[in-house]
Amino acid sequence: MSNCISACLVKVLQQQLRRIEAKLDNPHFGLGEIKSEVAVVEGAVTDPCFGLKQIAEGVANLEDILGDIDPKELACVLEAIQDGVDHIEAKLDDPCFGLEEIKVEVKLIEETVEDIKDILKDALDGRPKDNALEDVKDLLEELIDQFADIEDKLDSPEFGLGEIKAEVKDIERELKRLDLDEIRCALGDIKEIVADIEDEVDSEDHGLAEIKEEIREIEDRLKGLDLDDIRCLLRDIKEAVDDIEDQVEDEEHGLEEIKKEVKDIECLLKGLNVEDLNCLLDRIKETLSDIEDAVQDPEFGLREIKKEIREIECILRELDLKDILCLLARIKADVCEIQAALNDPCAGLAEIKREVRDIECKLDNPEYGLQEIKAEVRQILEECCNGNGNGPSDPEAVTSGPMFRANQASSAIVQVLNYFSEPVQVSIAVLNVSLTGTKQNVPGSPVTVTVDPDETFAQAFDISNTTSYEVQIFSDNPEWLRYWSGSRMQPANVPLTASTILPENIVLHADFVRQPLAP
Repeated sequence: MSNCISACLVKVLQQQLRRIEAKLDNPHFGLGEIKSEVAVVEGAVTDPCFGLKQIAEGVANLEDILGDIDPKELACVLEAIQDGVDHIEAKLDDPCFGLEEIKVEVKLIEETVEDIKDILKDALDGRPKDNALEDVKDLLEELIDQFADIEDKLDSPEFGLGEIKAEVKDIERELKRLDLDEIRCALGDIKEIVADIEDEVDSEDHGLAEIKEEIREIEDRLKGLDLDDIRCLLRDIKEAVDDIEDQVEDEEHGLEEIKKEVKDIECLLKGLNVEDLNCLLDRIKETLSDIEDAVQDPEFGLREIKKEIREIECILRELDLKDILCLLARIKADVCEIQAALNDPCAGLAEIKREVRDIECKLDNPEYGLQEIKAEVRQILEECCNGNGNGPSDPEAVTSGPMFRANQASSAIVQVLNYFSEPVQVSIAVLNVSLTGTKQNVPGSPVTVTVDPDETFAQAFDISNTTSYEVQIFSDNPEWLRYWSGSRMQPANVPLTASTILPENIVLHADFVRQPLAP
């Protein structure tokens, strides 16, 4: 039973909602009445006799009042009218305009549907209420009444037009305040302004101030003409002509006064009456058409330009063409020689190359410039070692010194890091130091590698058959190297990543000392 009621209820609601959606989705819904009202307003506004009878009857009574009206106040009135029109347009463009009452009705429908859902839910849960069917019937009848109200409002030609009519009445009240005498005066001012524009456009001197200045500069350059400056002069003439062409072709050039007059026209148009606006626009169109014809005329404003160009052509004809050609030929030959010299990799570089080769030979000579340095180094070493019992040390070699191998150590790791901006060659030696004092290289020692900038090198050496050992590092640039050594439990052939480091044989960078030189 409850399922049948639910199906019937859903069917009724769907039918009603489809009817409402069809009307709301119709792009022309509600526009018939609005168009009729707008047509009436447009017909009245475009009618040349609209409002003239009432204005004529009240002119005598309003002359004293209108005589006291300030133009600023009239501008405020027109601005208020424009605001009212904009407000109406905004409401007409708003897709939600006039839907406030519909929203209220839809909200009531939603509340009724929720009540029906609660009754049906209780029935399905086994908790039916007394007179549930009667309640559902009452709610359905209420829904049908609400749908009928919505349809009546949607079908009503007066629905949603209340605010528009109020705005139209406001506009009519503002239009009644306009004065035809002031409008006629404004039209007279506009005619004078348009006449001034026509005189300005028809003037041969209009808009040519910048062009005349360019031509005067060209004349000054031609008076001091010299054959050596012909090439530069021709380039300057071309640039000046290009500037003139740009100014002539510029649509905005010379229109500053016109723009100012147009702004004045716009200010006066704000105080016009709608009744005489059509006539005024027709006259303005005619005037603007004349202005456009004058501006688009290819002969307009070019009379003085053509005269100046003819003078330039006369001056250029007086020049000797043979001298110009000879001068250009010499210039071209000089340019070719300069280009050939610039393109020749050996031009002007012979002495520089000889000097560079001499410098390279000196730099490649290991003995060049080192004799005095070696003498100074020996002197410093002798002073540093004087009285301390230590001999001189090798500046390019460091050593860890002999150390006992840890009990569980099978191999020794040596790692070197290069912080120099260039590759550095490094030699690493791991020596088996016997108790008798003899030294022998362990398997894999020595090794010489090149370490790139900001790179590191590490290798494991077999020390399983040693009692004590020593690590020596040799490099031609030791101040940029950092190194350390340690022993591990794994053999030398095991990867370094699987190392178990023994702390007994760790030798840090600061623990290495300079290798003593042999006596």
